[in-house]
Formats: sequence, C-alpha cells, structure tokens
Amino acid sequence: YRINYGTPFDLDSLEDNDFLDKNNVKLIKIVDVIGSLDNNYATFDSKGNKVNDPFPTPFNTGGFDLDAVGIIHQKNIDNTTNLYSTNAILYPNPASDFLMIDAPFSVEEIVVISLNGKIVYKEKSFKTTIDISSLTEGNYIVVLHGKNTILTKKLFKL
Repeated sequence: YRINYGTPFDLDSLEDNDFLDKNNVKLIKIVDVIGSLDNNYATFDSKGNKVNDPFPTPFNTGGFDLDAVGIIHQKNIDNTTNLYSTNAILYPNPASDFLMIDAPFSVEEIVVISLNGKIVYKEKSFKTTIDISSLTEGNYIVVLHGKNTILTKKLFKL
C-alpha cells in the first residue's frame, strides 16, 4: 500500500463469516460511495448518517479516494499472469458498432460491464471482433478472461 494514495482497508476488520475466506479474496466491488446531503437524494449509512464524504469512515480525515483502493497484507498471486505486464488493445476506441480486440494471450471470455455494474455483453468463445451496436452511448469496462489472466480495459461507446 502506497501511503496517501487510495483508500486502505483490511479484510481482517470484517466480522467472521463462514461464507467468506479472507485469505482467498480475488475481487472487491465498491458500492454506493457517493452521496448527497439533500434529503431528496440522501443515502444513509448503518448509523443513520447521510453518506456524503467523509461519513461513515471512523477517521477524522475520512472519506473515499476512488483513484485507488489500497491493498493491505497483499499476497502473491499464484499461477496468474502479472496483470500489469500483460496488455491488450481495443480498437477503435471510441467505437460505435464493432470493437476489435488484440490480446497477447488466448481470451476465453469477454464481458462488457456498464458503469453501474450491469453485464451488458458476455461471450464465452473468443472473437476478435464483437458487435456493440446495441449498447447505449457511454463508458464501459471490458473484462478479458484468459486461462491465467484477467485484464480490464476502458471502452467508450459512441
């Protein structure tokens, strides 16, 4: 964890749960980190505080930094390609109808996710071109799954 960058959290601070293996967490989803003090749009935390940075964090400097999430006590990833050394190219990007994928590994599944977390496209068999014409204009995350690799890329749909 690089100090002063990202929002650190420790899985050990979570309550024990028979369904959660804290030593085998691969992905984390951050949900509802924005808020409003306007009563018409407010979201509340577990203590009844309106969620609007810096609540509900217990630290006086508080809040979320969505530039990054700090990983505390990181373990090495076994049998997985280093995600930072593997790259793929999506083109054209921005795209309107079709998206070409050029990856240096064998892609077994392609998933396109909207920014609200909804899967809008999923294909098990790899194609080098996918039809995105049915997607609405906006930003998406493209997740490429290989045998030992998961890579995410940004996509802007025109």
